[in-house]
Amino acid sequence: MSFAWTADCDGSFSDPAAQNPDFTLNTLPAGDPPADCTVSVDATDADGASNSASLSLATGPDVGPDLAVGQPVGAYVNVPLLAPTNPNSDSALAAASSNEVVVGAVTSAGVPTAQRLDLSTPDTPLWTNPIGAGGSSGVDVSVDPNGTTHFLARVSGAFRLTRMDATGTLTMATTSVPAGSQPLTFDMVGMPDGSTMIAYTSGQGLSVLRVDSAGTIGTPTVLQNFTGSMNDQVKAIAVNDDFYVSATAGNGNLEFFAHVDATDTIVTNTSNFTQYGLPLFAIGLELLPSGELSLIYRDVDNAVVGGSFNFDGTPVVPANPVTLWI
Repeated sequence: MSFAWTADCDGSFSDPAAQNPDFTLNTLPAGDPPADCTVSVDATDADGASNSASLSLATGPDVGPDLAVGQPVGAYVNVPLLAPTNPNSDSALAAASSNEVVVGAVTSAGVPTAQRLDLSTPDTPLWTNPIGAGGSSGVDVSVDPNGTTHFLARVSGAFRLTRMDATGTLTMATTSVPAGSQPLTFDMVGMPDGSTMIAYTSGQGLSVLRVDSAGTIGTPTVLQNFTGSMNDQVKAIAVNDDFYVSATAGNGNLEFFAHVDATDTIVTNTSNFTQYGLPLFAIGLELLPSGELSLIYRDVDNAVVGGSFNFDGTPVVPANPVTLWI
């Protein structure tokens, strides 16, 4: 029996002569919503008899029959930290499982606190951990693929890093992590190997720092030199074992992108990389299913702008971003 697969859209088969190949859609068909894609197969047996069949596949985002785009999929809940939080400090949230999150905040007494919640019963935290003494002005939290919670608090001239397992039990006691200069804005990711990668701005500029799984503190690497400020923005993500950083500096006149691999080798380190204009303040960086990185920021015209780019920082065609709203 022989098979011949074809499609009427831009896509490819893993093996167009196989009985059950995989099909990958390369670009969405035209239309709003995008048109369906039809895949067809011609089957012929050893005696020359043949038959054909076709299947129409929906393309584009699947929002389901009862869900409009932009509609919340769950209820809003209050996070019941045991003490009032400091409204002038940072807070953070990380997914811990399909229905659980870890929240980080600073209490009114300046005590960084981590809390794990089951979203089906958010009024009853699974655990709450005050981490260290007071004096913190901001926190970040990340849950690595192994389930370890990495909790980072910013203090004067340094960070405090703590790691916990799924029950809230400390797996690494709170450790002071020197930053080389007063850290201003920062982001942190728990890596698959159990290490913690920190990206931050300071008076020295944009830096990255790794604390390995055993708690050994690496030497900060300055990626870009500039005079940092509290208006800087930093966003970092992990893609497998690699670490990616996007940042804007000060009033938005500078923008940066960097890629650091698992050996702490700097693969890419560029400035003004997006070619999208001059962003201000808010910035987001995420991995797309297509394997590209997605960047969202607010530009000088106060418009919220989104675009995607490759791992080397070059924009994906079209090079100009999409204005989401003004």
